[in-house]
Amino acid sequence: MESNIEDADADIAAGSYVARYENGKFIHNTHSGAVNVWNNYEAMKEFLIRESMDIYVWTKLYRKTFLDKYHIRFEVGRCDEDFLFNSQAFLYSSLTVMQDSPIYLYTIRDASTSRTFRDQQFLKYLEGTFYRVNEIEQMVVKHYSSLAYLAKRQKILYLFMILSVIVKHDRKKYANYYNEVITYLRKNKRQMLAERKYCGISFLGALLIIVMPSIIYFYFKRWKGYIC
Repeated sequence: MESNIEDADADIAAGSYVARYENGKFIHNTHSGAVNVWNNYEAMKEFLIRESMDIYVWTKLYRKTFLDKYHIRFEVGRCDEDFLFNSQAFLYSSLTVMQDSPIYLYTIRDASTSRTFRDQQFLKYLEGTFYRVNEIEQMVVKHYSSLAYLAKRQKILYLFMILSVIVKHDRKKYANYYNEVITYLRKNKRQMLAERKYCGISFLGALLIIVMPSIIYFYFKRWKGYIC
């Protein structure tokens, strides 16, 4: 990465990773080895597409002078801080060089605190995720309006992930968040239907979100989760 960032005179150098579960199964382990140099629009597009470029900071190298110039820092107390940090970095970077080769081995642990949702953590998770997806959507719409579709696709993906978790908790306690998810998905129903495979939603599942009364859908989703 140091060679790439110097050779391209870039602000950011990026690589990729291999992920391994504790049972030994590997994922995200196919890489082309290709090297691409992108301007900030192209890098932001790849960041939102998330095919070769990932959201993590631990697969990237940043020029400190660049970070200092644009005051790019982690937001204290936020979850998914990598996503927020990189959205700012790609907004201001003049050039990003990406080599699609694994430079990191990431072990996915079953008991990882970042992958579990206890009641005492759940409110912080909801607040952080809503803040992040809203901030990124607004930033992309403002600076790269032609990429708004991709930003909305990411938001739909994460809101559906929230939906799958929130139905395991008390509906009344988290009603505001639940209603916000349902409202946004219904408002963007055409895109949700078009991108259902990317977001891991079946056609029937997407249709039920649209037509089923929200209270009934909550308990249907919970019941389905118990069955699965």
